[in-house]
Amino acid sequence: MATGPGRGQALGAAGFGHLRASHADREQMIETLKAAFVQGRLTKDELDARAGQAFAARTYADLPRSPPTCPPGWPTPCRPGRRPDGR
Repeated sequence: MATGPGRGQALGAAGFGHLRASHADREQMIETLKAAFVQGRLTKDELDARAGQAFAARTYADLPRSPPTCPPGWPTPCRPGRRPDGR
């Protein structure tokens, strides 16, 4: 089964959430979460909570949601809900 950022959510939303998540699926999600933390899209507490959820996931539905992405043209790191001008 193919993996990648957000793949677990896509499969869960498509009705495949009952399928078992593999070790590779959990590791891919954790790498995605780490990248989001480095980019400033997650706090350390959010990273810790979501990584714990990913480690414990048994199915695709159990995997944490992927972190939000920054809109095009926004500087990195960005925080969701905050505009590029800081407002």
